[in-house]
Amino acid sequence: MQAPFSVNDVDWSIVAKLEADSLAKVNSSQAQITGIKIEKSSSQPGEAVLIWTIKITDAGGEDTSVVADTKGAIQRVILPESRRSKVVWTDPATLAGAIAHIRATFGPNTKIASIVADDRGGRITIDDPSNGGNPATFDLSADGVSRASMTFTLNSQGPRFGVADLASITEQKIAVLEADAMKRLGGNKQLYLESVTIGPHLIVRKAGARAIEVRVRDIPQDSVRAEYGWIVYDFNGRPLDSAKGW
Repeated sequence: MQAPFSVNDVDWSIVAKLEADSLAKVNSSQAQITGIKIEKSSSQPGEAVLIWTIKITDAGGEDTSVVADTKGAIQRVILPESRRSKVVWTDPATLAGAIAHIRATFGPNTKIASIVADDRGGRITIDDPSNGGNPATFDLSADGVSRASMTFTLNSQGPRFGVADLASITEQKIAVLEADAMKRLGGNKQLYLESVTIGPHLIVRKAGARAIEVRVRDIPQDSVRAEYGWIVYDFNGRPLDSAKGW
């Protein structure tokens, strides 16, 4: 259920300018505004806040959403699926870049349950103060984060680590661990990166919350035919345990 708000909380005089700014931001020929709404949204970290969403439909029938605050400042532009660049979240630079923004996005005192990067995307699960301290998962995107429709139970169990602990998880370290896992598990066998998970491991408990699992598979696409292997490292990069299915 959406959180209620008063019509007096909204500056209705900005609507025309907001529509014009949104069209200019999208900059698509023959695009037109097909929807506008304001709601109290909890999609972002923190308490629910009022946001405008302008839906713009282009000549091909695809929709772009422009999100703005109550003063009309545009915060996000959500492109249609066909126009979004493919983000490989297991790429060391991409994952490290997302980690570098966690402090600014969630705050320095955030308790983190897990950070996961795989073929389906990137996500972080935290103890969410706006949710009574209960775990909440946020999807990572190229331009920020948004609250996931569900919290991944397996990614919210075990001890927590802090934002300060992430200082050692750099692009270089991620690249080294991924390469090391490929070499140790595969030897001369062709392997493919499945996922990188930062946080407590269900089986290997030695590192507590400060564990990094690199998981690989033996075929290009995730499927029932794939066999998997993994190595768990501590935050210093020391391998703790491993397993493989081949």
